[in-house]
Amino acid sequence: MRTFTGLIAALTVATTGSAQECGGDRYYVTLYGGHASVFRPHTGHTWAVYSRTSPAADGQHAVAETFAISWMPATLNIRPFAPRPETGVNLTHEQSMAFMTSGRRPWVEAFGPYEITADRYQQGVAQKALLESGAVKYHGLGFFGRRGDVMHCIDAVTRTDPLWERKATPSAANGVLGTWQAVRAMDHSGFASAPRGSRRATPLVAPWPSIRER
Repeated sequence: MRTFTGLIAALTVATTGSAQECGGDRYYVTLYGGHASVFRPHTGHTWAVYSRTSPAADGQHAVAETFAISWMPATLNIRPFAPRPETGVNLTHEQSMAFMTSGRRPWVEAFGPYEITADRYQQGVAQKALLESGAVKYHGLGFFGRRGDVMHCIDAVTRTDPLWERKATPSAANGVLGTWQAVRAMDHSGFASAPRGSRRATPLVAPWPSIRER
């Protein structure tokens, strides 16, 4: 299993030859999803990794900053039908991969990276800060979107942007299927850039060749 070096290498390849055209930082988001079984929602999880690349001396772009939105219960025990919200924790990408590949949840898929604007990247920064402020609780069903201070993992990812959230709600899926639906909602919301002449965002290159990719 690769670590962040895989993401760094992928983003370097993705931006090779375009640094001079861009002339500045570029921004990306990659969505990850995994589960052991779609019929066992307590095994599913969705998270997003945001990355900023900057021009390097060799004319390529190198990853300068990366962070994750990976909202989980602080106990790491996912209980979709818990009677009340509980304290949440925002995991790093490494922690998320370690949790999802611990043996019980062997199916993980990566969607992206997709290029986004600097403003979209800052929305991700703000969402991460909100989750880590203690103002948001975790619940496996997110109280069906009825409370802004309670989120499940897909809520935490899509509520980064109001239109993305509206396109993604409601969602009864979890794990890989739930992540795929979040990616479709991202496409339709315009959160990620689509190639000229296309209505759909297209991943540049998948950063984790050792897991399933979309």
